Amino acid sequence: MKRRKFITLLGGAAAWPCHPPNAAIDPVVAAEARPPPVSQPRRKSFGRACSAKERVSTEEGNVMSNKLALLAGIAIGAVLTAGVAQLQAQAPAPATTRNAVFMITEQTITDPKGYAEEYAPKVIPIIKAHGGRYVARTDQVTNLAGDAGPKRIVIIGFESIDEIKKMQSTKEYTDLQPIRDRVYKVRQYAIATCENPQGAKPGQTKCP
Repeated sequence: MKRRKFITLLGGAAAWPCHPPNAAIDPVVAAEARPPPVSQPRRKSFGRACSAKERVSTEEGNVMSNKLALLAGIAIGAVLTAGVAQLQAQAPAPATTRNAVFMITEQTITDPKGYAEEYAPKVIPIIKAHGGRYVARTDQVTNLAGDAGPKRIVIIGFESIDEIKKMQSTKEYTDLQPIRDRVYKVRQYAIATCENPQGAKPGQTKCP
C-alpha cells in the first residue's frame, strides 16, 4: 500500500484527504513528511566585546572625573585659605588686646541706692564715650595676703593716661563728683599694663 503524503495547513495542523479525522496516521509516513530541521547560521557575538570596551571607557571617564573634582576641590581650598589669610592680615587688632593703662578704683559704698540710681547710670556712658573698657567691676574680692582689701573694685582700661585725664576734666564728669563722694568712699589710681604679645602699645611696660 502506497504511503500518502499529507498536506500541512495553516496553524500547523495536518489533514489526510483519504482518512477520516479519527483515522490512525502511519508513523513512518509522518516521519518522512516532517520537514528536516533548518540549521541556523552561527552568528558572531560582538555584544560581550562591545560591552567590555564600553565598561573600560566608562571607568576611564569616571577616574578622570574624580581626578578633575579632586583638583578643583584643592584649588578652591587654596583660594579660600589665601583669602582668609589676607583678610586676617588686613583686619585691625582685635578688641581683646590688653589696654595700655588700667584705671583702678577701690570703692566702699555707703549709699547703695544712691550709687545704683544716681551715680552709676550717669558715669558709665561717660567712661565708654572716652574709650574706657570695663575689665572688672565686682564686689567679689578675695584677700590673699596683708590687710583686708577693698569691699568693691572697678578696673577700667584706657589706651593712655591722657585719655583718663581728658575724661576727668570734662564738665559732665566733674559734675558727678559731689554725688560720687556722697554715695561711696574712693581710692583711685592708674597703672601701665604689660605689653601685648601682638606688640607693645605706648605706655605699656615690658614684663618677663
